[in-house]
Amino acid sequence: MKTIIIFITILNWGFTAESQTVSAQYEIKRTRKAATSDNPEALMTLNLTGYYYRNGSNSIFFCRPDYLKNYPDAIYQPGNMSLLNDSLQNITYANLDSLLIRYRVGASNGLSSNVMYNYAPDYRSWEIYDTVRIINGLPCKYATTKSRSGDILCEIWFYPEIEMPVSINTLINVPGLIVEGTYFNTQETFKLAHFDLDVPFSQDVFWPEYFNEPFKKMPDAIKK
Repeated sequence: MKTIIIFITILNWGFTAESQTVSAQYEIKRTRKAATSDNPEALMTLNLTGYYYRNGSNSIFFCRPDYLKNYPDAIYQPGNMSLLNDSLQNITYANLDSLLIRYRVGASNGLSSNVMYNYAPDYRSWEIYDTVRIINGLPCKYATTKSRSGDILCEIWFYPEIEMPVSINTLINVPGLIVEGTYFNTQETFKLAHFDLDVPFSQDVFWPEYFNEPFKKMPDAIKK
């Protein structure tokens, strides 16, 4: 109940003016196949903590791999499987003025790389449903977005009073602050732990150390 009171207090204050900064933290669970000869259908669940920051037209999302505390060598047993060992993962930076996204593509073989591309404002659309669900005291709405093949790419419960135009894993045109969600492409679930409005943070967060490595320019993301 205490958490709900904190949420409501912050949000009621936030209604009175447009927030300059938003920061949020997420509990993330990533599911991966962990097949062995004895159990070919085995799965493993990896825990991560996600961080989202927005200030004006700049936003960034990234994860810290909590699972490396249990697997410091980035090897999952049984199965002798290699795990992604980057200290920051799923890094997604966006600039809303230039419509530019910078993204780090993770690879468990140590060959993670940076890419960048521009996107069209209408590149991704969301289907928003009338269903309302109260989550931690927040009245949330349900929405889905589809891949080009027509499969559901992601489903979310979002709070529409707080803008989150670019968010988790390069999702754009998100209709509000993601409170809960499932990203089927990466087999990850997200749950909002807490958020803050108009709390200052260092602008260095928008350029993590991994971004000092070269970027490969990719084709523009346009709606087809």
